[in-house]
Amino acid sequence: RQLAVKPAAQSGKFSKVFDEVLGGSPRGASLYDVGVGLRLRHEATRKFDYIATKPPHEALHNEFVTSGAVLSEFRAAKDNGDLPPLYWNHPAVKSSPTVDVIPFCIYLDGVAFGRGENCLGFWCYWLFSKQRHLVAVLRKSELCSCSCRGWCSVEPIWNMLAWSVCALQSGTYPSARHDLLPWRESDAARGPMSASPFGFKACCLFIK
Repeated sequence: RQLAVKPAAQSGKFSKVFDEVLGGSPRGASLYDVGVGLRLRHEATRKFDYIATKPPHEALHNEFVTSGAVLSEFRAAKDNGDLPPLYWNHPAVKSSPTVDVIPFCIYLDGVAFGRGENCLGFWCYWLFSKQRHLVAVLRKSELCSCSCRGWCSVEPIWNMLAWSVCALQSGTYPSARHDLLPWRESDAARGPMSASPFGFKACCLFIK
């Protein structure tokens, strides 16, 4: 009922009502811009443009703060000996024996939408959590086609993920952007958080 709109309403009205029900639009989500190479229909050549992403360290830290289950489930698994050897042999775990180093995963998969259209999605999640966080989405029809087989589109996402994984492993917010460029206007809340501690450390255990 909350999402109901008259059938004769303009298409833009549906999106407006949807944002009102959710309590905000994606533009107000303080997302992180990543510049990628794209092949856009209205452009004659490859174009580098920014797409909105949610870095893993921000998504996972937010869940850690809002849900006490992450730390309790990790400690329970640790006490019960349920963690695999891969965890205990991880360099981040070996270098911080007295600190909680919580394992997380990165997941990639293709998702079909519309007719004959697909996108590549990137997710992250705590190993003991059922909540997945969407990190980035690349439309397959817009992947770069400069003989790189899409690498110009995907490689910047990998760089951002590596930057975020390093932040989680160090236990502090990054002090600069992943591309070493100045903070953008959309990063207004990130600059003051530079080098702030998470209160935990984390390690990427699986990339699926």
